[in-house]
Amino acid sequence: MSNAPVGGPPPVRTIAFNSMPATTRQRFVDVVSGRSPQKPILSQPSLTVGGGVGWLVTAVFCVMVVFAMMSSASQGRYSSSWLEGLGGLVAISLTLWLAFFGVFAAVKRFNTKGALPFQAGKYLFATDLVVAESDQITLVPMGLMKNFNGVHQHYNGVYTHTDLHFHFQGYGTVTFAVKGKHVAEQALDELAAMTRAISDAAKNKDVRRLRDLDVFHDAFASGVMDKPGLAGLDALVAEQSNAQATGPLAREIPKFFKWGWAASLVAALVSAVPSWTLAAKAGDRSRLADAIGPYSSTYQLEDYVRRGGDETDLVATEIAPLTVYREALRRNSVTSLRDFVRTNPNSRYVTEARGLIRETFVRVRRRFDEQAATDPQMRAFMTALLGYLESNDSPPVSVRFRPPTSDALSQIDARLTLEGRRMAGRDIVAIAPHFTEATSGPREREITQNLSRGFGAVFPNDVLRLQDGVRIVGESPTSVTEPTIEVGYVVRPSGSFYSLRTGNRAFVGIVVDFAVLMRVPGSTQTFTFTTSVQPPERFSFSYDTYGGASAGPSDGRVYTVMAERAFDQLSEHMAGVFFRSGTEAHRSLQGTATTRSAGTNP
Repeated sequence: MSNAPVGGPPPVRTIAFNSMPATTRQRFVDVVSGRSPQKPILSQPSLTVGGGVGWLVTAVFCVMVVFAMMSSASQGRYSSSWLEGLGGLVAISLTLWLAFFGVFAAVKRFNTKGALPFQAGKYLFATDLVVAESDQITLVPMGLMKNFNGVHQHYNGVYTHTDLHFHFQGYGTVTFAVKGKHVAEQALDELAAMTRAISDAAKNKDVRRLRDLDVFHDAFASGVMDKPGLAGLDALVAEQSNAQATGPLAREIPKFFKWGWAASLVAALVSAVPSWTLAAKAGDRSRLADAIGPYSSTYQLEDYVRRGGDETDLVATEIAPLTVYREALRRNSVTSLRDFVRTNPNSRYVTEARGLIRETFVRVRRRFDEQAATDPQMRAFMTALLGYLESNDSPPVSVRFRPPTSDALSQIDARLTLEGRRMAGRDIVAIAPHFTEATSGPREREITQNLSRGFGAVFPNDVLRLQDGVRIVGESPTSVTEPTIEVGYVVRPSGSFYSLRTGNRAFVGIVVDFAVLMRVPGSTQTFTFTTSVQPPERFSFSYDTYGGASAGPSDGRVYTVMAERAFDQLSEHMAGVFFRSGTEAHRSLQGTATTRSAGTNP
């Protein structure tokens, strides 16, 4: 009997296994299970126990991954902070979905395997391709096969298996994996032989032969294959005859399994949201504990606030300011307390911090008074200066120099030239070239360094700090915008001359008149003192040769030594102006004046 309708290609049929006659059911079970001499030409089992175990292993692994992610997030690790965001929720949801789906797939496999009296899978017969993976069996007639091709698969040049691809009209492609080239060839030869045998039996109308060759012959003969209305009526057909009832039957597979992926997704979302929320909250508590713990730092607190933790307000308004304040107290400096006040202006500890700053200035002022000279004008100015520094976060005190003008020095050099002519033509070396900004700048900067070291014996650097300011050209400014120590100096000839033991050169002795003016912005309180430094009677120094070894020192070296001596004496004089002799500050400031000497007398 042919299973093709007249006038068209044979149709693809899907029918309930229980709807077929008992003989067909029993024969199919025997054939696919190997209990019958007749066997499928090709078979591809599915829904195996191993596959179910594999899905369970996948589910367990995914659950472990979820626990690992939650544990990492709950410990507040910065490297896993993304888990607390939307990315973490998506990652946990997808992993849980795969876990639930793995459980569902394993249960489906075990349930289906137990519900079916045959091994689920795809089976190729000479008459039909049979897809039997549930209680509904699909038969695809071989008459619908459009073409076929086989591909030998290799890995690293070694043969592994052969894929046999069967292409069916209106159904698609079905692939069977066969291990062994000879096995694949035998299967194709058997398919060709069986196809010819069925064709011959059909031509000869040999029904018995057709029944032997076609596993589903009885089902087609009963007409159940051509009555779609009966498909799926498992129990009804089974009850129609006792003969059918005695054959193998498939239990109904719950339709729930068709929607397993959706149910798994819903279950994943329902469980992922609270899991993610709990992990995020645990992570927040962990970071908070670290941030306020005994080994916490301001960085951890700032990071907690930046991340917007649950206790951000408490940390930002109370805990963080307190931690910063404690760090400022440990550093025990005015700078750290001022930084705290600047960065936490609304903290309740600001008043206390300002009080500590005030106490530091009172302590520094007391220490200064204990060592200060008796000049009342100097004391009054220093009181005003310290008050300004305290009120303005101790800006640096600028030390600015106002050197002699080049015109004044040139006039001196002109007179010296005339004087040299009256001295039997002696060559008196000019002063002006050796008091330019390039030559005087290092000496001026050293004065600032000397003063810094001297004042540092009394004033901490974050209370009073000196720095080099811009040189003053011309007259002094009428007002200042920063605390300023202005050192003006004038160079003039002393009337005495220095000559070398050899040569015609002569050098004029120089007197340096210093005028120091100290001012504070917005205050009329100033302090001024003057001093003059006379050249030494004789002095010696080391020098680079000028011309030959017997020519003596260079011109610049001679005037440099005289100027250095003058600036050294300025430091010594300022020590006496500000501090009483014998005090620590006096010794410190006076000790910065370095005596320069070497072995050649001019």
